[in-house]
Amino acid sequence: MTARMRWLAAASLMLGWLIWLGWQANLVATPSRVSRPQLDLAHLIVRVWVEVAVPSRWVVADWEVLRGPAREPGTELTLVDLDQVQGWQGPGFYVIPLVPGPEGTFRVAPIPYSPGYVPAGGEVQRLIYPDRALVRELIAL
Repeated sequence: MTARMRWLAAASLMLGWLIWLGWQANLVATPSRVSRPQLDLAHLIVRVWVEVAVPSRWVVADWEVLRGPAREPGTELTLVDLDQVQGWQGPGFYVIPLVPGPEGTFRVAPIPYSPGYVPAGGEVQRLIYPDRALVRELIAL
């Protein structure tokens, strides 16, 4: 095999690999990242339809429990401090990890600090996740 043939073989493999990477990137257009420590901290993980950017206090009548205590029919869920969350991408179903708040309300679970690392400003991040198959798989683990 001559040097030119080896070069053509290597270039063909590289081109094929780049095409494959592009194809894979096209299949997963929006990757899903889920904070495992946030899910572990949550007492209740729910699936809720969110129509508009969430207000500070919100009463939800139609929600589905993904993890946590079973829901009683007709139970309303009061969520507070929703104006501090990140992850809203427009109307749709969202997966929201919750912790108990004051007076029977719930708030979005914070992402706990990693040992030895405190973010600048000491602010706690609170994330909500668009309801996708990959997010549901990660919650089920």
